[in-house]
Amino acid sequence: MTKYTNYSAYVGQPNTPETDAKAMIAHTVDFMRDGKPASANVMATDPMDAIARVIAINMQIEAEDKAAEKALRKVFHIPYIAEPTQ
Repeated sequence: MTKYTNYSAYVGQPNTPETDAKAMIAHTVDFMRDGKPASANVMATDPMDAIARVIAINMQIEAEDKAAEKALRKVFHIPYIAEPTQ
């Protein structure tokens, strides 16, 4: 399972009257994926919303990866080996 940590977010451009009038603006979210730096660009209302959106995306990716692994194991008749608990 991939480990995601150290989320931080900031706007992609400085605040202006035009950007202040928009409901959603571009944000960059930096985070660590398995100890390596990663980033994502998302449209969000504020930096906390941007982080929440990236966390949701990362959770969806994890769920899809697990489902794909399960399907492959079934097709190739590979027994499931549980991940060690921490």
